[in-house]
Amino acid sequence: MCAGKGNFQEYALQLQSKILFLLIPLIILPILVLGWVAYSLLMEDARGRTQYQMTTLLEQIESQTETQLRTARANASLFANTALIKRYISEQTYPDDRHDLEQQVMDLLFNYQLAYPEYYEIRIITRDGKEQLRSVLGSVANRTKDESSSSYFIETSSKPGIIYTTFFRNPDNNQPALLTSKPLYQSTRNGTDTEKELYGYLMLTIDLSFLETQAGNEKTGLNSEVFFTDDSGTILFHPSTTLVGKKLPSDLLAKSKLNAIDSTWVDGKYQGKDAHFQAFKLHDWLYVFVVHREDELIAKSHSLGWTVTLITFIAIVLATTILFGILRKLLIRPIQKLSLAASEIGRGQVLVPIDIESGDEIGELAATFREMGKNLHHYHEQVRYVAYHDSLTGLPNRRMFKDYLNRATAESRRDLLGLAVLFIDLDNFKRINDTLGHQSGDQLLKAFADRLAKHLRDTDIVSHPSAEEASKVIARLAGDEFIILLPGTKGPGEAQKIASRILKSLQLPFIISMQELYVSASIGIAMYPEDGETASELLKNADIAMYHAKKRGRNNFQYYSRKMNEESAEKLKIESKLRHALENNALELHYQPQINLVTGQISGVEALLRWEDPELGKIPPDVFIPIAEEYGLIVDISEWVINEACRQTQHWAKAFSLPITMSINISAVHFNNQNLETMIASALKDTGLNPRHLELELTETSILQDLNQAIETLESFKSMGLKLALDDFGTGYSSLSYLMKLPFDRLKIDQSFIRNLKTETKGTAIVSAIISMSHSLGMSVIAEGVEQEEHMQTLLQMRCDHVQGYYISRPITANKFEAFILHRTKQSA
Repeated sequence: MCAGKGNFQEYALQLQSKILFLLIPLIILPILVLGWVAYSLLMEDARGRTQYQMTTLLEQIESQTETQLRTARANASLFANTALIKRYISEQTYPDDRHDLEQQVMDLLFNYQLAYPEYYEIRIITRDGKEQLRSVLGSVANRTKDESSSSYFIETSSKPGIIYTTFFRNPDNNQPALLTSKPLYQSTRNGTDTEKELYGYLMLTIDLSFLETQAGNEKTGLNSEVFFTDDSGTILFHPSTTLVGKKLPSDLLAKSKLNAIDSTWVDGKYQGKDAHFQAFKLHDWLYVFVVHREDELIAKSHSLGWTVTLITFIAIVLATTILFGILRKLLIRPIQKLSLAASEIGRGQVLVPIDIESGDEIGELAATFREMGKNLHHYHEQVRYVAYHDSLTGLPNRRMFKDYLNRATAESRRDLLGLAVLFIDLDNFKRINDTLGHQSGDQLLKAFADRLAKHLRDTDIVSHPSAEEASKVIARLAGDEFIILLPGTKGPGEAQKIASRILKSLQLPFIISMQELYVSASIGIAMYPEDGETASELLKNADIAMYHAKKRGRNNFQYYSRKMNEESAEKLKIESKLRHALENNALELHYQPQINLVTGQISGVEALLRWEDPELGKIPPDVFIPIAEEYGLIVDISEWVINEACRQTQHWAKAFSLPITMSINISAVHFNNQNLETMIASALKDTGLNPRHLELELTETSILQDLNQAIETLESFKSMGLKLALDDFGTGYSSLSYLMKLPFDRLKIDQSFIRNLKTETKGTAIVSAIISMSHSLGMSVIAEGVEQEEHMQTLLQMRCDHVQGYYISRPITANKFEAFILHRTKQSA
């Protein structure tokens, strides 16, 4: 495959070189050359025309502005020379007459303003700067009547013989305006001569709305704008009112003022885009700018460029048509066939016929494609087999089985037939795997799969049947779990026969590595549609039934029932809440005192785990401990118990100076866990507790799983200084042979024997015998379940060493146990 891939890449490069060799000189290079030349010429032409338009527009604005100025000067002269105003500045009248004259002048000025609304303020100011008359349109406040210190009045006073015109910012409304000032002279007699004396000035304050109109109307293109600024660059009038009052960048303003002399533009940024600026100085205080965006120039060049491109495209089409006729026969048709073959291979049709037999590179490429298709077909078959089969047994795996089960349920639903699922789990397979090794375990699984296939119905087909011909399927899900699908069953009886046949077949040994191995199995059965209508439900319920078969002693089969599901759901709920309780430190230890029968003193205490859930209430240990063992929580719980018990014992040893021994129950699961010794050593080190104050209680069940390993572990605990007790003696095997081998310090007689003391002669004899036997083996004895004074007296007579039970105290909290210690101490005193 690697060689084929390399050849394909080599041929692809050769083919690409042929195409590029034909197309580059004939098509691509002419497009690039023509496009570049056209673009350069068009851009240069567009720039020249745009700059000319900008210069022309500025000249028009200058001309219009100058016209406004001439009109303003002419009107100022006309207004100043009216007879009424001359009379007003010449006559000296009485106050009442003067008031009438002023009113007539004000009426005259107001009439002028009606004729010229842009003259929103007309004033008569005396030569010393005092405002004498003021006619105003609108609500423009008069901030001062003394203009003697204003810059425009000082400038006007310095040129008394002319009509002075300037642009300025009106201090009354802080708006830009045009000021036109005409000197007013009054005639005075000096003897026989008449002289003219400066009286003051007629001043017109003119609104610059005509500039705003020009800013909104004058353009050189779609993306050009005209605006006015003062000499500091502050925008006075702009088509966009949001920009009024903002300043141009200082460097752009400086360049524009400099280039305004020779009417050339300046490049800069305008509203985030490239643009060209051209300025014109209308007055020392007033500049007009024309801005033209670069994208409009580019758009113009592109417009003509598209025309050139269209012409070029037509030439390309003609050239391409000729080339296509040549290339079609040599390259295009073979490439299309290879492309179609590649598409079919991509869709999974790897064995595609390719009828290309030419002797060139394309022919060799077609041969490579054919070889690649054969290889892919082979690999796909291998991958499919691995994906849908168990590598160890060759049986269908979980994925394939679920596919079969989905199809089988659909057919059963359609044909109104039954269906059975058998979930099989080998009993104690882990023990065989751990003892003989994984290789032997794998051989056992393969032998079991073969035996399953042989003991099914003759019409059954194993491995990979089609939906039409298969009457059942065997699959291996994981580990030692197998599952059987029985479609078309007429009732539970058929599934029962198969299950019984499988269990019976396991009575014969398996020969693995020259050894005879006996195994049993637990089988769960789920029926369609009674126990589930989907594949997931049937698998889940068959699994639940299998676990109930294990609970019933293994080596049997169980049908699924709804009660099983409820119990399973309840177990899951308890497991979840128990995990949450462990994480949130919601577990609690209670303590039951142990009394020395001879002295009556407290000799020890047993730590008992308690749990109260906010929703479920108090949950007995015999309910949640098995669940903790099943779901892998028991090790973490035991670690918490060991640490808490050691901490509490060390606290009591310091607080009461009593040699109390703390007894802790060790589960069978945790006892067989290799980290138990490390966990206990760590707890002793962290709390500082002397090992002789800690006693481990173990049941017969936990020890007998592997007696030799148990002896080794117990000896290790003894070497640490720990005490060991055999719990619930008499309820299990109670073999004297193993009891003699195990290094126990104390034996606990189960409470079932203690309750019947004095009422059952045989039970009393057994208790007496256990005590005597333990003493002879060097072990002390503690009796649990003492509930009456009679029990105490009888056990004392039997020379029992220690007792515990409700007669002495129920299991109590740490605080109550401390009170119990104090109470017993006072009684002894």
